[in-house]
Amino acid sequence: MKQNNGFIKILMILLLVLITIAIVVFGYFILTDQKNRKIYENNFNQISQEPILEEPKDPNAPYGGETITANNLFYVQLDDTAKVLYKGLVAHQEDMKSGTYTINFGYQFHEILSQEGGMEKLNQAFQSAWNAYRFDQMDVFYIDVSKIFLFTKKITMNGKTTYEVTLGPKEGASYLSASYENKEVVERAKSQIDLRVNELLSSTNGTDEEKMKRIHDWMVNEISYAEENNQNDNSYDIYGGLLEKNAVCEGYARTFKLLMDRLQIPCLLVAGTATNSNGQTESHAWNMVSLGETWYAIDVTWDDPIVVGGGMLGEERRYAYYLKGSEEFYQTHTPSGMLSENSMEFLYPELDKENYVR
Repeated sequence: MKQNNGFIKILMILLLVLITIAIVVFGYFILTDQKNRKIYENNFNQISQEPILEEPKDPNAPYGGETITANNLFYVQLDDTAKVLYKGLVAHQEDMKSGTYTINFGYQFHEILSQEGGMEKLNQAFQSAWNAYRFDQMDVFYIDVSKIFLFTKKITMNGKTTYEVTLGPKEGASYLSASYENKEVVERAKSQIDLRVNELLSSTNGTDEEKMKRIHDWMVNEISYAEENNQNDNSYDIYGGLLEKNAVCEGYARTFKLLMDRLQIPCLLVAGTATNSNGQTESHAWNMVSLGETWYAIDVTWDDPIVVGGGMLGEERRYAYYLKGSEEFYQTHTPSGMLSENSMEFLYPELDKENYVR
């Protein structure tokens, strides 16, 4: 009988020990779960509530009340998802000069990635955001978008799945263009560009049209069209136009818009196709400018004598594509809002029918 009582006491002690261990383990998991949830909630709030880009508001303006300027015409056409990506690019433009900086969007795209086909939608939003960014912001000449990737991390915890998104290069790589080794090289190029711009604008005065004509004439006189055997990465951007003075049509158009932006003259970069006098149609880039709230087209590339066989040009030929209205300009030029595959289609302002009268 005493042996049975002793055995029962031992069992009771073991049972109490097991219960105590179970309570401790259960309590540990509860506290850990609460801690993880708190970290998740804090990270989510910190990222999603961060003001990345202030959006000017005008209740009478289209596009959801956002004020449209020549520097955000493409941005305001983006959907909400693409706008978040665009804002991230703008907010971290300085950081991205390193070529290795990763933008952390946190859990902002959790909802879209939880949907069927969410990854495809996010990729399209990124492509649209990048196109808008590149067509609004001329200063970004050092990034190769083919080297930037969206990375999605799927996190499952206690049966709940979340998605974290970052934007950056592959591990150990850089998304800088081949011409730029590091941030110091980018900064040096930026300083050289700013110096050239300041030199140009210091001798540019008068009415907006007179300033525009001065820049147009400088470009026609100083920049040479980059033939296929004489092209490099810079031929497509402002570095090629302003410093190397060797550019293709996109380099001409980007250079012209940058200078108009600095003069605070509304100007857009336009992509599309153009048909020359030989009947050849090819991809092309030019500009739209606003004078007196009326839009006109300018194609500085096709006003360059080297493009039309060299030699001296008469006054009429020199300004054949300067401040043109739709009736004449669209006989040879066709704008396209499809800036790349897997992107939304953007809209351009309507040109005045008639040419500008100087």
